[in-house]
Amino acid sequence: MLKKKTLLTAIMMGAVLFIFMGQGITQKPVTIKNGFVKGTNYLEFTPDEKLAYTIGIIDGMFLAPLFAGSMEKDLAAMEKCLEKMNSSEVTGRLERYLKENPQRRREPMNVSAYHALMEACR
Repeated sequence: MLKKKTLLTAIMMGAVLFIFMGQGITQKPVTIKNGFVKGTNYLEFTPDEKLAYTIGIIDGMFLAPLFAGSMEKDLAAMEKCLEKMNSSEVTGRLERYLKENPQRRREPMNVSAYHALMEACR
C-alpha cells in the first residue's frame, strides 16, 4: 500500500502526466508516460485514497487548458457532465469502470480514468 506522502506525490504526478498526454490529440504523436498508479493499485486503495486520487485526476483535467489550449472544448463538455456529480460519484464510476473492464487494470490509471470519464460523459 502506498504511504500517504507517496500517494499525494503520485496523485500530483498523475495529474501532470495526464495533462501532458492530451497534447498529442491534435498535435504530433507523443509517448504517454506510465504514471505511478495502475488500475490494480487503485482497486487496493482505501475509500479515502480512491477519493483523493479521483479529485487529483479531475483537478488535472481542468488544469489542462493551461498546457494544451486545443482541449478547451472537450474539457468544457466534460465539466458540464461532471458538475452534476460529486467526487464520491465520480470515484464510484472509476471503480465500476475498472471492475467492468479488467483489461484496463494494468494500464496507467490516468489513462483508465480518462476513458472511464469520457464514457460516463457521452
